[in-house]
Amino acid sequence: MKLMNGESIVTDRTKNAARIAMLGLLFGWFCAGCNKNVAVPSDCQRFLDQFFQAVKSNDVGKLQELSFPESVMDLSGVPQEVADRMREDHRKMDETQLEKMKQMFGDFESCSVVSVKVNPLTAADLELVKMQGAKDLSAGTHAVIICKAKFSKLSGRFGLELIKKTPESEYLYESYRFEAQ
Repeated sequence: MKLMNGESIVTDRTKNAARIAMLGLLFGWFCAGCNKNVAVPSDCQRFLDQFFQAVKSNDVGKLQELSFPESVMDLSGVPQEVADRMREDHRKMDETQLEKMKQMFGDFESCSVVSVKVNPLTAADLELVKMQGAKDLSAGTHAVIICKAKFSKLSGRFGLELIKKTPESEYLYESYRFEAQ
């Protein structure tokens, strides 16, 4: 069958099918790229290795070493008993959180990074960390990392907020959260 302009309907259908196929291939290629590994800066990867090893081994002490609030808490003007109590409360909170995570999700097995965003500390970041007792972090960086995590019972996503005090220092976590999927 021919159209008024002399083109065949079959030719138009073939062209449309080719366009749809190309769009499908382009979409498939794009989506395949979404699942590729994310480039993770080496200092962020070092932190992730230490953090997830501590989660896997239920090492509360290591989590406290990696904790930003714990590392910058200025307790110099506080009586020793109060400072010890604050550190003990923080340790118990980390311990309770690890226990709940293990009960609900099972043993940690593996993780893969979904996204990494690293920026210099903003004025808002600086205000927040100064409230936690930190001083002079104007050269620091803030990283937000999202990971897919696999546990023996459930899987989900970890969101980690990291702070790096200076370009030479290591990242510490300001907070983390886990949600089941």
